[in-house]
Amino acid sequence: MRALQFIVSALFGVRFGIESLHSLLIDPICLKRRWRRRGFALSFEATLLEAIDIVESATHVGRRWGILFDELELASPFLQTAIFRRLRSASSERLLYKLAVVPHVPTAEILNQVNTPGISNDWTPIPLWYTDQSEALRFCRDLWSQVAKSVGAGELDPITVFGSSHDEGISERSGHLPGTKPGKYLLKSQRQKEFASLYNKDPTFRDYLKVRGIAPDALHRLPPKVMDSTVRKIAPLVTYRDQLIEGFVGNTPKMRAARIFPRLYSGWEAICIVSEGNPRWFRSIIDSLLSDWNRHGRMVSRNVQCRELDRASRRFRALVAACPVGEPGPILNDVQGPLEFVEVIARVHKEKLLEYQFKADMLLTFECDAEADDALLHFLSACLNVGAVISADDEDAALSLSGLRGRLFRLSYLLAPSLVLPLRSGKARAMSSIFSKTSVQRFRRTLSAVSKGPIQPSLWDDENT
Repeated sequence: MRALQFIVSALFGVRFGIESLHSLLIDPICLKRRWRRRGFALSFEATLLEAIDIVESATHVGRRWGILFDELELASPFLQTAIFRRLRSASSERLLYKLAVVPHVPTAEILNQVNTPGISNDWTPIPLWYTDQSEALRFCRDLWSQVAKSVGAGELDPITVFGSSHDEGISERSGHLPGTKPGKYLLKSQRQKEFASLYNKDPTFRDYLKVRGIAPDALHRLPPKVMDSTVRKIAPLVTYRDQLIEGFVGNTPKMRAARIFPRLYSGWEAICIVSEGNPRWFRSIIDSLLSDWNRHGRMVSRNVQCRELDRASRRFRALVAACPVGEPGPILNDVQGPLEFVEVIARVHKEKLLEYQFKADMLLTFECDAEADDALLHFLSACLNVGAVISADDEDAALSLSGLRGRLFRLSYLLAPSLVLPLRSGKARAMSSIFSKTSVQRFRRTLSAVSKGPIQPSLWDDENT
């Protein structure tokens, strides 16, 4: 009994030490003094290891212990630096530090210095975002089974409730191949109708198909190689342009007056992709849509789904608008905040997708190139931390400003419904070209003429966009 009491007392002592550490986070100066005077960090780990020794001696079980620091970005810079340095610890065989932190924190610059904990050797990043849409679909499918039971939907298939997205972002195959959907491009199918519609109103798309010997009413007869290399590749862009473009006046596209686009933003796959596989975002969207399903007991209409995704997107834009930037330093290349940062990117993407000349490549990612202003990296960092910008490559996470150079990024799909962008990534352009003075000034001229919408005025609320 005495041994057990001693173990419990030791564990309570560790708990008290951790709570004392937490209470000192609001006073980093006091923490520095105690650190220097008493060797606070060393005594904390030494005390922890001693308590672990007592527990393991009493239980005769030796284990590796994990220490979790959640939301580390809220801690003082002094404590962040100290913890980052502890990643290379002599006791690493017994202790495992797990740090939950936003994609970029300024103090992580020390990890790029010589003789500091190195990636893969001393620590391993675990990104909580995905570069492959199928990962989000799998995760949301697993989460759906739990959500459905909580509302009495049991084992109901989400496709039964929301239908399937036409432009789902998953690789499609020709109807000629075994094990695939055979009617995707048949005459009078939705895909075929979109090809025919854009063929009739877009002269450059008409020329694009004629040069390649493709007739919009005979897509299902094309050989699999042409379907894969051409038709399937451009199908998402065809859907996007057909939905937004009403016609052409000379070389200028005339946009539809619609404010929502159910063909682009509805269906189970679109819901999963827009949610980015984020459990909170997914639950927020699904819970609202299931309340409509509970009232009617039938498939949630495309319009209802699209409006809910649009509302979720606008709420997120309001969050981005309030996102702190930190200490930007010099003039930020005429960009006034994180919201304008993502809206300028979205405008440039949209201009290229809807320009007069039809081009097969969709440029929807961007590279933080060497020519981009250093000041822009602060906005990029802020947008990464709030989730408005997502890493688009498979490399390890970059926790420092210097580590952002040369990396690929994309806008969050949660912004797509309100910014009217495709739910895809595509090829990349240089960030420096996006934020040229011409692009920013053109954005500003359009912005000044717009005063609609529940959040900061934006060109995306203009029905003529």
